[in-house]
Amino acid sequence: MVELPDALITGLIHVSSLADDFYVFESARRQLIARRSRKRFSIGDGLSVFVARVDVFKRQVDFAIAPAAERSKASRRSKRSSKNA
Repeated sequence: MVELPDALITGLIHVSSLADDFYVFESARRQLIARRSRKRFSIGDGLSVFVARVDVFKRQVDFAIAPAAERSKASRRSKRSSKNA
């Protein structure tokens, strides 16, 4: 689940949108683990996301993980803004 508390929005990232690897859910640790790269996603992880789809009728928002280039730009912007504060 993705939460954007400033905008009062919650949504989901579908496992099917994680096309870079095959992910397995490890229930004991509550993690998604990639088979090849061993990348892990856990509850509470911070991610850069974008809105992939909105269904107004169902009142659902689907998110996708932002590409690495976009994540690095966002982290640079947030570092600059925290230095200026």
